[in-house]
Amino acid sequence: MIKTHLKKRIEMIIEAPLEINIIDLFDELSVKGYTIIPAIFGRGQEGVWRGDGLISGAGQMIVIVSILDPARVEEILSRLYEFMKNRIGIITISDVEVIRDEHF
Repeated sequence: MIKTHLKKRIEMIIEAPLEINIIDLFDELSVKGYTIIPAIFGRGQEGVWRGDGLISGAGQMIVIVSILDPARVEEILSRLYEFMKNRIGIITISDVEVIRDEHF
């Protein structure tokens, strides 16, 4: 059986123009890796939204996913919360298992 290692997955759905701020914050906090995915359609407290067909990045949403060592989560979440507390978006945290511990 392959040995797995417990990690934390942080997933954010945020407005696309905030992408550079999160990347800068991750760089400052030495987050080793993340993936950014365009979000094209969704529904939230304000109702349905669509990201396609917009002329600028305003109104578009993205998903940022990062897998972290559990020991780093509190530090990173507190900084993310300070940045996001007055902005549109959600942050979720979940347990995941990985097979290559050294990557995180």
